[in-house]
This record gives sequence, C-alpha cells and structure tokens, in this order.
Amino acid sequence: MRRTWILAIVFPALLSAQTLTLDDAVQKAMEHNAMLKAEEARVTGAVAQEKEARSYLLPQVEASSGFVRTDQPASVFAMKLNQKAFDMNAFFSADPNNPAYLNTYLTSISFTLPLYTGGQVRAGMAAAREQKEAFQQELQKKRQETLSQVTRAYLGVLLAKEYVSLAEKAHDTVAQHVKMARDYFETGMIVESDLLRAKLELAKMDDQLIRVGNAEKTARTGLAILMCEPPESVWEPASVEPPASAPLPPEAEDITLALASRPDLKFAEHMENALAQDVNRITGQRLPQVGLSITQEWYDKDFLGTHGDSATAMVGLKIPLFTGGRITAQAAQARARKDEMTQMRAALKDGVVMDVRRSRYAIEEASARVGVARDNEDTAVKNLSIVEERYKKGILKMTDLLDADTALSEARTRLLSAQFDYLQAERDYRLALGKEM
Repeated sequence: MRRTWILAIVFPALLSAQTLTLDDAVQKAMEHNAMLKAEEARVTGAVAQEKEARSYLLPQVEASSGFVRTDQPASVFAMKLNQKAFDMNAFFSADPNNPAYLNTYLTSISFTLPLYTGGQVRAGMAAAREQKEAFQQELQKKRQETLSQVTRAYLGVLLAKEYVSLAEKAHDTVAQHVKMARDYFETGMIVESDLLRAKLELAKMDDQLIRVGNAEKTARTGLAILMCEPPESVWEPASVEPPASAPLPPEAEDITLALASRPDLKFAEHMENALAQDVNRITGQRLPQVGLSITQEWYDKDFLGTHGDSATAMVGLKIPLFTGGRITAQAAQARARKDEMTQMRAALKDGVVMDVRRSRYAIEEASARVGVARDNEDTAVKNLSIVEERYKKGILKMTDLLDADTALSEARTRLLSAQFDYLQAERDYRLALGKEM
C-alpha cells in the first residue's frame, strides 16, 4: 500500500495512463480530423446541389405585391379598367389628357412549368447525381487514407516502444558485462584496457537509450496530432496481433478486385460521367425550349385588395437561332474536361495495378525477412552464450564478448523491424485492394 502511494505522488502519469487500442486511435481521428470534416461538408453540399438540380423540373410558384402611383394618362386608364372602377361619365366629364394621380396595389400569383428544355434539366440532374457519388467516394478514400496514417503512426509508437525495451535489455546486458570486467580486473585476470572498452560500450548504450527514448516521444506526438489530442496526453498503446499468415490469392484476382473496389477509381468514374452529362446539358441549349406560365392578378386601391382581378395563361416557345459561337465553345470546353478525366482515369488504373503488385511484393519480402531474422536471433542468442562461457574461461577477450552483445542486439532489432514491416505491409495490401482495414 505504501509503495502505491509513493508511485501516486512521484509518478502520477503511471497511474492515470489509459490503454489505447488501434481501434480507439482510429475512432478519435475519424471523429475529429479536420480534413475529413471538410470532405463531409463537401458531400453535404453535393447532396444539396442535386436537390437544386431536381427543382428545375418542378413547377415554380411565386407571389408578389406592388404599389403604383401615377398620373400617366394611358396607365391611369388601364389601371382603372384593371380595378374594375372605370366610370364612362367621369372619363368624358374630365380631361383624359390630364388625369389626377391614381393609387393602385397589384397582387399576383404566378405558376411556371418547363415543358421541354432540350434535355438540359435532366442532364443537370444526372451530372449533380454523379458528382455527389464522386464526392462520397472521395470521402471514403480520405477515410481510408486517414485510417492508414493512424495505423502507421500507431505501429510506429509500438515499434519505438519496443526499441526502447530492446535498448534497455542491451544496456542491462552490457552493464552486467562491465561489472564482470571490473571484478576480473580487480583480481588481475584482465588488463585495464578491457575494462575501459566495456565502459565505452556501456556509454554507447546510454546514448542509444537517449535516442530511442526521444524517437518514442516523437512518435507519440505524431499519433496525438492525428487523433486531434494534446501532445502531452498520457496513454499506453495496446499490442497488435499480427494477422495469420496465409498464401496470397492469384495476382489477377487481386487486380480485378482493386479495379472494382478502389474509391479513387470510383471517384474518377463518377466524375467522368458527370462531365459527360455536362456536355449534354450545354449542347441542349441549341434545342427549342417550351414553358407554361399561368398568372392570377388582383388590382385594388387598397393593399391586398381583390376588387379587380384577371388571369393569364401562356405557352412560350424559345428557339436559339444564333449565339455567336458561345454554345459551341462551351461544349468544346466541357468535352475537353471530360476527355481529361478519361485519361486521368486510365492512368489511375495503371497506378492501381502498380499499388497491388507493390503491396504484394512488400508482404512477401516482409514475411521472408521475419523468417530470416528469427533464425538470426536464435543464432545470436546461442553465440552470446558460447562467447560468455569462453570469456569466463579466459579464452576470448572483452571485445569478443561485446561484439556478441552487439550482434544479438542487432538481430533482435532486425526481427522487430521485420515483424512491424509485415504488419504495415498487410494493411497497405488491404488499402491497395480498396478493402476496409
């Protein structure tokens, strides 16, 4: 109990640290990442844009009201007729060329409906829909990229932490050998240079501990930034189990899956379709347009009065005969944008094939390295044991013992690096296929 209180006073962070799993880190990043929020806002805007495009196909109803005060003879005559307040006797008894001022309130409700627009509205709706789908795929791509960044940073923290542990073990081993050398020197079994050589090696281990400790702090800071948390946040990463080793499917199957699943390819496909629909929208401006308009109006001397009323229905036809080449130029620009996206999509497919192959090669390489590094570690452990025994018997020198220490430390470092490279390669492979990790 006393020891717990001492730890709580001296090292409060040790008691307050919480375990952070990879899923926890990913969730934090997904909830707070500013770039993801920007992409989500972009999708929201695209959804609204699709609704706007659809609205042009629906009837438009407007209400308006206005006030007119005039003594213009023709207008006074017309307004009195519209108010249904025209008096023939008053008209002939007064001077019609100099009428008195007349106040008129005009209230109207209008209904307009496009009957035929040359396909412009339909094409605009299709383009907006394809663009919305494209932005949703772009959001999915950003999510996968964020997940990959967080996974890489999380594994980086684990790797840095393991490097610290390896450095501490190597330091303890060399420290024991320094103690052994000191005892042998005091009994006259070795010369002082062997003791000094061991001390120099221990100093190198001290330096290594400082460097790997700083690397761990840097890795933790990078992960905290991705999670949008303060760099001083206290947490301990949970270990990540390596996936079960299994043979990869045929390369052709992976490439087919990636070409069908990658969100960046789907983004390019939807954008190409959207640009093609934009070409249709622009070329539709060359065709006739037909619309229906119905207006109900009320005229009165009082606001919102309905004493005089009239209704008008009209079907309008609009035919563009000459636009100075504007439509042709706009259509050419739209086709160029569409062709540009077509070529970019083709290049992106080649890049996807390269990503799949590169990720497969990385898994195969990392798997082979793990096997080799594990054998090397076993060999280094046996070698150190043999060298220690021969050193104790005076057959080998301190430099031989320190070389064996270094060899074991390097073998363990290579094994650890290969294991984490395999973890990252497996996740990169899933990302290359367009799978959720």
